[in-house]
Amino acid sequence: MALTKEDAVMISQLFSEQLEKQLEKQLEKHLAPIHEQLQGIHMRLDRLEDRMTINEGHMLKLGLLLENDMLPRLQNIEACYTSTYRRYQFRTEQIDTMQEDVNVLKKVVQEHSEMLLRLA
Repeated sequence: MALTKEDAVMISQLFSEQLEKQLEKQLEKHLAPIHEQLQGIHMRLDRLEDRMTINEGHMLKLGLLLENDMLPRLQNIEACYTSTYRRYQFRTEQIDTMQEDVNVLKKVVQEHSEMLLRLA
């Protein structure tokens, strides 16, 4: 029995189909673990995105708190500190003079106390 050209084409097509099916099975076999790993990575990325969204919300709240609550308070503290500093900065000479006067008064009071004790 001799094979015709049509028979050869049919056999070739059958082998080709069988080879394709075999290759598909092999590819599926090798790609299945990779697909599972990618699904795991995708799930982890989804969780990470969720956490990032939550953190963005926290950061926004923190920024608003700093801007609307803490910054005005800090500015108020700074203003009080600065005005107090300026007052004392310009009064240091006066404070030094007052200290000298107090020292003189102490000496005079001590001398007068000694005089009174001698007179008594």
